[in-house]
Amino acid sequence: MSSKQETALVVGATGMIGLELTRQLLQNESIAQVSVVVRGTFPLQDPKLLIIRPDWSEVHAWGEEIKADQVYCCLGSTIKKAGSLAAFRAVDVDLVLAIARRAQLWCRSFTVISSQGASSASMFPYLKAKGDMEIGLRKLGFARLSIVRPGLLLGERNESRPAERLAMKIMGPLSPVLRGRLRFLRPVRAQKLASFMMQVGADFSEGIYHYENQDLN
Repeated sequence: MSSKQETALVVGATGMIGLELTRQLLQNESIAQVSVVVRGTFPLQDPKLLIIRPDWSEVHAWGEEIKADQVYCCLGSTIKKAGSLAAFRAVDVDLVLAIARRAQLWCRSFTVISSQGASSASMFPYLKAKGDMEIGLRKLGFARLSIVRPGLLLGERNESRPAERLAMKIMGPLSPVLRGRLRFLRPVRAQKLASFMMQVGADFSEGIYHYENQDLN
């Protein structure tokens, strides 16, 4: 284990998890600099924060401006928000893999949010896309790859997701009784997921690691 400070990069930093993760990384004394890759404005300000606005149509040309020891990918959309299944996969599969190929040139640790139930064999397009993304990442040969598969997320989003909000109202109060074999059904708070990602991203153990929803609770 190294005692030196490291640098971190967050992609998808304007979403619920990415923003919370950025906040926690900025407060982490073991992190010297936090870079975020965004398209427009960013709500946080900090001496340790570096805001990068690259050309998103030329991800393959991104250079050392995204260089970091720890990279966190929090990109994610929905088929409804993207407008079509093809547009959704362009973000959640193709864009994630394109960014990962560039990040791999410099990072020692790559941590990504996937989904509970992700599988390339799934009959559900969302879960199949996440499974395909995972397969693509595993082929890249990162020194350390952490795939985090949360279930229902609790927190405030900048976008409206009515189905998710309804599920939060139902499952949130049930969390205390979801124990033992039912622990995998527990919702995960954004702060908790961000903290977990930061913990596994900082780990110096090499290899491919999968973390299920029950690991987060």
